[in-house]
Amino acid sequence: MADDEEDAQPGTELSEGSGNRPVREFNWGNLGDILGRVFRGVAFDHVLSRLLAIAVQAEQVVSDVLAIQLGRDEESIEILGSEVLGHVPQDKKLKLLEDMISARGWTADFPEVVPALRRLHKLRNQLAHSYDSDERSVRRDGDVYHRRTYWRGRETEFQIDADEIFTLTKIAEKILSDDLVEIARRSLP
Repeated sequence: MADDEEDAQPGTELSEGSGNRPVREFNWGNLGDILGRVFRGVAFDHVLSRLLAIAVQAEQVVSDVLAIQLGRDEESIEILGSEVLGHVPQDKKLKLLEDMISARGWTADFPEVVPALRRLHKLRNQLAHSYDSDERSVRRDGDVYHRRTYWRGRETEFQIDADEIFTLTKIAEKILSDDLVEIARRSLP
């Protein structure tokens, strides 16, 4: 018996032309597992795209909140938000936001805003410069996805935990819809 045949799990068979990889036999009992993997992958891709959209929105909202804080009137707020702060790197804007929250004594009211936005920004950068690490399946180790990234001349592999993405997405949506709105309201002259 060949080594590949010895390694095959019960309920699998080796198919010709598959590179002697084990292939699961189809039966109604494992249909749920097959569909579950497909739907989890589709849901994960959807959440990743939603996370990237939220990251773009968050960058604009942080600029707007800072412009409100720094501007004296509607015209200066508009200029600061679109012309000036739009060119400031996101990590610098988050530092300004953190300083503003601290200077106003609002740190206890908004403890997770800046750390969550930093994590969102970091993940957004990783995803923007990444691709699937394995073209056949990016899903390994349960709910951990492996991706490769090419960033600043270096290629590395990183892992994304699906639960972390779902949690970060919910937190970021709350920050955008509640916390940053409240910070902007409090910042109005």
